[in-house]
Amino acid sequence: MTTVHIKNFEPISNSSTYEQFWSDVWLTYTVKPGRTKKRLAPSLATLTALARDLELDEDTQKEHPELNFDQDVERAKQIIQELTSAPFAIRQSTDPKFPEIYTAAQTLNRRHVEAMLSFYFTHIGLHDVKFKWKRTKPSEIVIPVIV
Repeated sequence: MTTVHIKNFEPISNSSTYEQFWSDVWLTYTVKPGRTKKRLAPSLATLTALARDLELDEDTQKEHPELNFDQDVERAKQIIQELTSAPFAIRQSTDPKFPEIYTAAQTLNRRHVEAMLSFYFTHIGLHDVKFKWKRTKPSEIVIPVIV
């Protein structure tokens, strides 16, 4: 079994019931052989946050046609379409340490975050994982919002 340590600077790190629309988490874990330490920093987003991003991109494109948001709009539409038939979707960024994981859920809490991360780890071939959250000092907490 692999223990994945989760660090986060949002209220979700200190409360298992707090709900939010997106989250950035920092993960560390070791893998065998050699006990190599791995680090990941995935972005996690709900369908609510993704739909809002799509709306903002489309509005910005209309107001400023000189800016090209076509790829962003198309990408968001593809992910939304994928989430109509699956609970999660994964997109790799240019750096594999920063995957993007999306959920069809409307909000995130710890249970959702752990389910999303379990899905991701299964996707990369790591099937037996457990999660350990690192509590954040109240002075370090940042509350994520969507505009």
